[in-house]
Amino acid sequence: MSEDQRFALSRPDVVTFTTDYLTEDITLAGEIMAKLKIASSSTDADFVVKLIDIYPLEEPENKDKPNVIYANYHQMVRSEIMPARFRNSFEKPEALKPNTTTEVDFKLQDVLHTFKKDTKSKFKFKVLGIL
Repeated sequence: MSEDQRFALSRPDVVTFTTDYLTEDITLAGEIMAKLKIASSSTDADFVVKLIDIYPLEEPENKDKPNVIYANYHQMVRSEIMPARFRNSFEKPEALKPNTTTEVDFKLQDVLHTFKKDTKSKFKFKVLGIL
């Protein structure tokens, strides 16, 4: 969870949604639900959803960790992966209907995190599978 997440931005199979810079601190507490609308040419696809806190470009260096650059650091707050076939039940997997839009409610683990003023938050959405 501590690895800088900037590497994912260069992947062609990642869709990213980013807020503007925050004008005040925002604390998230509790369950996070991502509501996705998906379509695939296949009968299944794996989805990875990440909630990321982006540090400001002006973030000062941490003298205790000289090998970590905090300016524009992308800190993972929460992350989950789910095959689409388990979107409604883990006990009864359901295939996707190819080329048909499907709604998926994607739960991430509970969180207690404060996004600080003058930072951005990023919602990364990665698709693994046949598109």
